[in-house]
Amino acid sequence: MDPKGRLIPRTKVQGRKHSLKELYDRTEQDAFNPQRQMMIVGHGDCEKDAQWLADRLMDKLGVPEVMVTMIGPIVGSHSGPGTVAVFFLDKDGSARLDAPEIK
Repeated sequence: MDPKGRLIPRTKVQGRKHSLKELYDRTEQDAFNPQRQMMIVGHGDCEKDAQWLADRLMDKLGVPEVMVTMIGPIVGSHSGPGTVAVFFLDKDGSARLDAPEIK
């Protein structure tokens, strides 16, 4: 979401595996001190994929706790089933959506 609450795509990739890997890569790149923060993985009726990402965040980045939860009906109605999102504190605000561009 951008600062105005709009859902904005950051990057487009093809394929489910690539999209989950991209979420992990972005988190690895942008997370501030991942070993010292809790992260949240939200999903739209795809708990298996969300759990895969949560396990990878804990195993590879050393995140101590990842909460896996369903995305609520408001965001879910816009994004649809199969949505996976990661919530974390970033290093310097550069991961925020102020002027997004689709690659």
